Amino acid sequence: MKRIFRIITILALATACPAVISCEGDKPVENPGPDPTPEPGPDPTPEPGPDPGTDPTPVPDFSKEEDAIGTYFSETLKAYAGPYSSTCPLSTEELEDAEKFVWEVWKKQNDAFDEEKLVTLTTLNKEKSLGKFYIPVELEEDLNMPGSPAKMNYYWGSHGSRPEGGYPAFIYLHGSGAVTTEWANGFDICMYSASAGPAAYLIPRIPNGVTTSEFSLYRWWQKGKQYVWEKFIRQSFLRDEINPNRFFFFGVSEGAYGSQRLASFYADYLAGAGPIAGGEFLQNAPPENCANIAFSLRTGSEDNGYGRNIITTNTKREFGRLAGLHKGYYEHNIEVVPDATHTSVGYYETIPWLIDKVRNPYPKYVYWERLDQDGIYRKGFHNLYIPETANPTERLCYEMTIDGNNISLNVKKVTYTTTAWAPEPYYNAVDCSKSYSPATGGKVVIYLCDELVDLGSEVTVTVNGTEAYRGIPELNLGNLVSSCALFYDPYRLYPAAVEVSF
Repeated sequence: MKRIFRIITILALATACPAVISCEGDKPVENPGPDPTPEPGPDPTPEPGPDPGTDPTPVPDFSKEEDAIGTYFSETLKAYAGPYSSTCPLSTEELEDAEKFVWEVWKKQNDAFDEEKLVTLTTLNKEKSLGKFYIPVELEEDLNMPGSPAKMNYYWGSHGSRPEGGYPAFIYLHGSGAVTTEWANGFDICMYSASAGPAAYLIPRIPNGVTTSEFSLYRWWQKGKQYVWEKFIRQSFLRDEINPNRFFFFGVSEGAYGSQRLASFYADYLAGAGPIAGGEFLQNAPPENCANIAFSLRTGSEDNGYGRNIITTNTKREFGRLAGLHKGYYEHNIEVVPDATHTSVGYYETIPWLIDKVRNPYPKYVYWERLDQDGIYRKGFHNLYIPETANPTERLCYEMTIDGNNISLNVKKVTYTTTAWAPEPYYNAVDCSKSYSPATGGKVVIYLCDELVDLGSEVTVTVNGTEAYRGIPELNLGNLVSSCALFYDPYRLYPAAVEVSF
């Protein structure tokens, strides 16, 4: 019992006393107690950690603006609300994350937007590929039900397996005969085109197939149809199944006129266009706008209705002239087919020539003749944006060339003079000339990205021969948001913008 107590006592003392006896072998030593302050010595080797010189840049947090951007996008989907204002600067290291963030917010707002959605893409057939879009009544009403919105039925289907990067997408515009028959013919043309390779086809039925001596709604370029084209492009760009750099318009007869006009009007979205058995007066479809697309036009030599064969010949002349002036631009395949008529020209040569064409979304040369289609003016084209709210009273053209970090922009007024008419009984205009004069009193916003210029270096902008800007453009979240809302194009989210006057 004592022994046990002694042991307990010793243990208690060892706990309570700062210096007690301990053992080191056979030698009794004094317990030093708490560790004394160590003598200075070499620094211990630090634990491995991240190299301060290679610390990854923290992922920027843009969420603080997500609600504001979402609200702006929501309003823009109803009607374009102008540029988005943001005080959030960006560094070059943040651009990729910022672009992804903006595009995801855009997709989220589109998903939530109350509108008819493009039907699911399936193998092209009449039962599963059928959908419809309604056109706002102020743009086009249903003539069979006055006061009701016009309805555009369509087929949306594909051939073959989805290529890497997504399907090319073709919009086919039918002719102006009996609507049911023409729509069915268009479906057959697109079915037969399966042999050209994997692709998706939108085959719309014109809503009001009505033509009188006083007016016609049987026109594919009118404002109600523009509403559908822009909805279709916007929605399809949100889907991974479609390649945004492989979009095309093509069509026959009335659809040829429409596809030629729309090729010039929407050239910045297109890889190419292919009107067949047509020929649109060039004042309505300036070929200069088509610098960066592949353009096909095939008309029979005997197709003289409304001077279609003559206009096709003139169109070939102009594309050839422009291609000679601008090497590498204005790719074209325009043919007046010998001995062919309006219905024997052949409908199946166009898709094979177009199908492998790919849009360059960052061209260094842009020509934009800003014309109206049915009273509608586009606000932007390629990387140009017109901030003015009033429609122009004169037709202007904007010609931009980028050489390194030097941007040259020329803005001119365009005046047309008709120089030839079709023979009787048509008498419509078939040829024209242009004259140019200086333009003054306007503004242009030039959106920029690294694919166009070196954003980290000085950029100069010359307008009509006078230097209008010199500096390093500021990178800003607002530019990404504004260009997304304006173009709804995943390849045209621009972090920088320069506004110039002329």
